[in-house]
Amino acid sequence: MAGWPEGPTYTARSAPGAAALNSLKGTAIAAGALVWGALSSQGGGVDGPAGRTGADKSYDHSDEVEDFPVIWAAPDTTARTLPWRLDPDRSPPAHYRTHAVITDRRLVIVGFPYVKGGASLIDDELLWETSRSTIASVELRDFKTAHDVKIVFTDGSWTRLGSVKRERLTR
Repeated sequence: MAGWPEGPTYTARSAPGAAALNSLKGTAIAAGALVWGALSSQGGGVDGPAGRTGADKSYDHSDEVEDFPVIWAAPDTTARTLPWRLDPDRSPPAHYRTHAVITDRRLVIVGFPYVKGGASLIDDELLWETSRSTIASVELRDFKTAHDVKIVFTDGSWTRLGSVKRERLTR
């Protein structure tokens, strides 16, 4: 998009490559379960495996598997005006954080350079804002490793964002 810095390129895994990776993951999980079982059978205070997040099936196969767009927007639509700092590949969360601020009238995106251990250094800058009347819906999206939200604007454009407290965003 115009004004956005160049981002990384990705290539989808082949079916055999994905199958091999899944087999390797399955083997690692089975080995971990055996070790956990052995430790817990000896009276150790070992907690069970942590629950997985996300879902095993996609809601929209074309947008979640075949392609994985972050923004779907024609020129001059609301989603095209979003700041590039929302893309974690262009603005890694280890160095820059963004927050959504929602009021009765608008949705505001603010951001700040992130310094680990420097919570007192937060100095938000306004990155983007839109009237709440431009938002048609906010949908929860579950993926294997993450929980996202899809914000659909009244002009038909949309964006998918990672969200820590996404249920608050949908209220």
